[in-house]
Amino acid sequence: MRKKGPCIAVIGGDNRQGYLADALAQDGMEVMVVGLEKFPGLHNTRFVSDAVEAVEEADVMILPMPVSHDGVTVNAPYSYAVIYLSDLVAAASPEQLILGGKFDRALADELAGQGLHAIDYLEREELAIRNAVPTAEGALAIAINETKVTLFGSKCLVIGYGRLGKVLAADLKALGAQVTVSARKQSDLAWILAGGCRPVQTAEIYEGLPDYDLIFNTVPALVLGRKELQKCRPETVVIDLASSPGGLDYTAGQQLGLKCIQALSLPGKTAPASAAVIIKDTILNIIREETI
Repeated sequence: MRKKGPCIAVIGGDNRQGYLADALAQDGMEVMVVGLEKFPGLHNTRFVSDAVEAVEEADVMILPMPVSHDGVTVNAPYSYAVIYLSDLVAAASPEQLILGGKFDRALADELAGQGLHAIDYLEREELAIRNAVPTAEGALAIAINETKVTLFGSKCLVIGYGRLGKVLAADLKALGAQVTVSARKQSDLAWILAGGCRPVQTAEIYEGLPDYDLIFNTVPALVLGRKELQKCRPETVVIDLASSPGGLDYTAGQQLGLKCIQALSLPGKTAPASAAVIIKDTILNIIREETI
């Protein structure tokens, strides 16, 4: 007997994609998996060796996050075989829904040119907000492991007061850190103050840099160049949480002997099962909206 909802093909991906397939199956969905042969513990899913066969049968195709590292093959570290994007595009039909995280521009244009219906779930606001929680927790784990002092009582700077900055600042404050948060908007600075942290304009962080034990950057633009990094104490740990290429000059940091850590894709590294649930809920929202 067919399960409830559309037939879903989960193709490739890291451990988040494996947990996602399992979570969808636990919700009663009919789930095929391709390119996850090396992922342990999948239950109630159907393994399909031929990606084209899975695509042709599916109502919804779920590609990983990121979809690809090279623009040619699917990001599939748990697969024994290479899965080519061109094969998936050729097998897909306009009636299907194609979901993935971080489509590159060339692939997005190709899908649109073929009349295929693709949605990047990484651009969904509910996912971005909820993803801030495991990202902040991952940042705290790095901070604890990479410093010789407790977070309690440490002097921390959080650069940027977006989704992640808000969650991270609150977590640090709850752990007893002395938290300064930078922002550009006056309204954000007011919220920072109301939240019990010290506000500072992002353009004015320079003079205070020697004061901090930990600096967390969330701004995806160069805010910590050589001039700024020279102001930091040698024992200061700088954790860059912004998407690549990040917000600091890593070459300068290395030359200055600073510990600069680029922390990308933390939800998938530190809390993959939780990250998968966030992705699953977002995907189910999209499916309901698209009436698949």
